[in-house]
Amino acid sequence: MLEAAGQQVVGKTPPLSPKSVDTYRSRLMKKLGINDIAGLVKWAIRGRSSWMTADGECP
Repeated sequence: MLEAAGQQVVGKTPPLSPKSVDTYRSRLMKKLGINDIAGLVKWAIRGRSSWMTADGECP
């Protein structure tokens, strides 16, 4: 759900508020040393690609 949904959609799903989503994302980015959303997306794609099969499917 988090991959396809925007912040407002995730924030409307109980119990997360938009402020909580912002806080969690900011903390994660700080721990990873990432400065922008594009960097976070690149990090997520690299991590996901490491456990995907050769045909792009998730095991």
